[in-house]
Amino acid sequence: MKIVILTVPHGKCLPEYDAKNHWCDLIAEEAARDLQVSLEDIGIETKLYINDKVLRKEIDMNRKKSRDRVYRKNLRKLVNSLRDENEVYVLDIHSFPGRKRLVDVYILDDKPKVDYAQALADEFDNAGIVNGGVLNGINNDIQDEMKEIGVKSTLIEFSEKLNNKKLKEITKVIAKWDK
Repeated sequence: MKIVILTVPHGKCLPEYDAKNHWCDLIAEEAARDLQVSLEDIGIETKLYINDKVLRKEIDMNRKKSRDRVYRKNLRKLVNSLRDENEVYVLDIHSFPGRKRLVDVYILDDKPKVDYAQALADEFDNAGIVNGGVLNGINNDIQDEMKEIGVKSTLIEFSEKLNNKKLKEITKVIAKWDK
């Protein structure tokens, strides 16, 4: 059986959101929850794993130095508990302020020429979703760790300028691609 784990490593936000420093991913949790619904609507089991305890300014949960933190240890335990009997895929969900960017979504993959990441970019293009393509050369340690243990992983960044309708449209395209 296929199981998609949706991670939100920067889900803890202060009530007074600081867009200048971007200490949290403002819509990442909403995007992950919408994606969970879209995936489950087509019969894919999901697990939602949100970091709602530690601010990014304390430690970035997507960096190697965070591997000994509870959030990352528990993610490893979750993946390992599922992967022996299931095909596990990790979608690492983030959002960006979208200041002057005219892009709805980015796909980040630090391993160039990964077919599954490019396939998602192609699905976005086919659906008319404005995407920045597959960016690489960026430090994404959750992806790195998953790849080290043989689990596919993709990081998706949603623009914080998206309205609810567009966000749901994008999550449906991701669900279709992931199936």
